[in-house]
Amino acid sequence: MTIKWTNQTIRERTFKISKKLEINFKTDILKITKAGKGGIKNESES
Repeated sequence: MTIKWTNQTIRERTFKISKKLEINFKTDILKITKAGKGGIKNESES
């Protein structure tokens, strides 16, 4: 019973962590795209 419970807990925690990472990843992509349209692109060209 204990092993099953631990595995379930680990799975739930990993799922929560991966969900957080996924959200962070998406916001990072948005930041990069916005920055690419704005300042960063111009800086690299000059």
